[in-house]
Amino acid sequence: MKKALITGVFGQDGSFLSELLLDKGYEVHGADVRIMDNPPDYFVKLFANPSFYTHTVDLTDTQSVQNLVAEVRPDEIYNFAAQSNVKVSFDKPELTSDIDALGVLRILEAIRKVGLTQTCRFFQASTATMFGNATEVPENENTPLHPNDPYAVAKVYGYWMVRLYREAYGMYACNGILFNHESERRPETFVTCKITLAAARIAEKLQDKLYLGNLDSFRDWGYAKDYVECMWLMLQQSKAEDFVIASGEVRSVREFCTLAFKEAGIILEWKGKGLEEKGVDKNTGKTIVEVDPKYFRPTEAKQMYGDPSKAKEKLGWNPRATSFEQLVQAMVRHNLEDTRKIAKEIQKSVQNAPKKVFVSGCYDMLHSGHMEFFREAAQFGDLYVGIGSNETVQELKGHKPLYSEQERLFMVKSVRYVKDAFINTGTGLMDFIPTVENLRPDIFVVNEDGSKPEKKKFCEEHGIEYRVLSRDTQGDIQFVSPTDFTNKSRELPTRLDLAGTWIDQPFVSSYAPGWAITISLEPTFEVRPRCGMGTNTRNTIKKIWPMQVPKMNSEMLARLVFCFENDPERNGGMLCGAQDSIGICIPGLSRHYYNNHFWPEKIESTENEGVLKWLEDHLCMIPMFPRKPNCDLMAGSEVTKEKVEALASAADNCWSAIMERDLAGFASAFLASFEAQIAMFPGMIQEGVQEYIDKYSNVPGVLAWKLSGAGGGGYLALICQSRSNFPEGAIELHIRRDEI
Repeated sequence: MKKALITGVFGQDGSFLSELLLDKGYEVHGADVRIMDNPPDYFVKLFANPSFYTHTVDLTDTQSVQNLVAEVRPDEIYNFAAQSNVKVSFDKPELTSDIDALGVLRILEAIRKVGLTQTCRFFQASTATMFGNATEVPENENTPLHPNDPYAVAKVYGYWMVRLYREAYGMYACNGILFNHESERRPETFVTCKITLAAARIAEKLQDKLYLGNLDSFRDWGYAKDYVECMWLMLQQSKAEDFVIASGEVRSVREFCTLAFKEAGIILEWKGKGLEEKGVDKNTGKTIVEVDPKYFRPTEAKQMYGDPSKAKEKLGWNPRATSFEQLVQAMVRHNLEDTRKIAKEIQKSVQNAPKKVFVSGCYDMLHSGHMEFFREAAQFGDLYVGIGSNETVQELKGHKPLYSEQERLFMVKSVRYVKDAFINTGTGLMDFIPTVENLRPDIFVVNEDGSKPEKKKFCEEHGIEYRVLSRDTQGDIQFVSPTDFTNKSRELPTRLDLAGTWIDQPFVSSYAPGWAITISLEPTFEVRPRCGMGTNTRNTIKKIWPMQVPKMNSEMLARLVFCFENDPERNGGMLCGAQDSIGICIPGLSRHYYNNHFWPEKIESTENEGVLKWLEDHLCMIPMFPRKPNCDLMAGSEVTKEKVEALASAADNCWSAIMERDLAGFASAFLASFEAQIAMFPGMIQEGVQEYIDKYSNVPGVLAWKLSGAGGGGYLALICQSRSNFPEGAIELHIRRDEI
């Protein structure tokens, strides 16, 4: 009896291949990084088969891999284990490389060291994304590789290692270059299953809308069950070779979507173009598919489809045993079957059981506002609370939590209105997603401060009722919220630099003098630390005058703050630039001229209502993330006379355009100033920043953009055609007119 080892067995390919090999009389050993919880029916059947064994393995651990190969001593190894999410590969390139690149090497070395070089055959699941934006289509075994994301780059390493071990050691090792292959067993993280599941949910009225990225993305989609047969055939030949495994047909995401909804009984009509394109239910006229820029990838191959001719001729494999139409139909029918069961269960439970109500927050300082919020939310049903982890508090608030997550969990669970509480395992603003997907609440409740477009959109996608509560009083009690606490620190204004940033440092203005331009802002939003909004200077003001800032000449006030903030005894490093204290202390719009000194030679300002109102109608900010600790903004810096002159010229043009209320000129100078900044200080564009720029620079009506302050994170300031073009979630700016 042949023995096969399958790594990454708990994916769709692992399950189909296990079934195929068991039918052929193999003893199958399935390995994965974890033991599966709540396995689907097809894995329950596999677990019951006496010829199917499971193991745990960690491809980042050399000894773990070698021990497994030595224990099983397989005749064939199929490596499906991978970190295959492209977005995650950009966020975690090192982890992706450790699994997808070095993991392959560890298996090959284990085969060699255990002494199975001549007896064990190895299949590596390579990926068509290695071709990137290929120089030719369809791609075949000889097409040059041009990977354009960390996942694909890691896969290329594994691909070449397989070829090296085949040639250097005579090992029977081969690459199957897999194009997109789907099935009813795909998880929802893949766009195909996201589409078919949404079609089923919308048809059963369990979801309102589906949000997608690039509808014009073209892919070669095949059926996973057909593809694993080709993988097996590759290991049955007399000579090891690499093969493209593809259908040879190319289809767009739009076409996939249209066919999926048709199978669910909904005829889609596409209206609009680009980001405004929508899929409309022909019968009801309701928009059920929309484009969301956040689902666009930073880099993406425009068109991918493979040439399976070699596999057809040498292996006798039929790449179209299951047609594209049959594939989509199978996926939708499977989702419809499951969705209808859920719909019936929901209908039955709704009649008898109270609704599940979910709220989410950090709850680092429980107070009367929280208690009233819990009380109101609990009126809709059983209340469940998601609590932000320590890491999420640090990420969103910019500081460590006052109480640990376990303390906060204990306190929230002790509230009589709460049925149960959990620590959210996700990250960022949407850290509650895993909790919600597991809990499946009927209602998601937020307060006015916590309502965000992203949350509403998530609820629409998942068929969850979204309720926003206003803050009310009860008797003589004036309830507070976390916002009320932060408002105490919001009394001081902040500032936004519009042009000439960095020229307030003498090591810059020594090359050429120039103006910096700032506006003083009312703190109508949470001014987070390490976000380029002068929080160090604001803290300095609080340190000097903890109770009340004295009424005095604003320029003199700015000079006092600047001198206090910068310790004359300090050694090395940069001083905090004067533009922070000037921008905060002097109301309205200011420009300040620097010429190889820390304090400007002259300051000009205006509180002309027409100018300030014009700026407010065109400027907004997008919150990003705080600048990371140990972030080196000076890395790779190159300050030259030519570059500083470009910065100074842009500031001159910016001021002139503002005075003339010339929007096109303002946008051009604003962007030119930012480009001059990053030409000198490329470290301003830290990891994650470019994604925000790419996303919002493509929003209709956005004319120009720059980072607040020294960059590295913080806020993305935008110039827009008008207020109506401000993107969802943007912060509207209110320029300060009065003294502090």
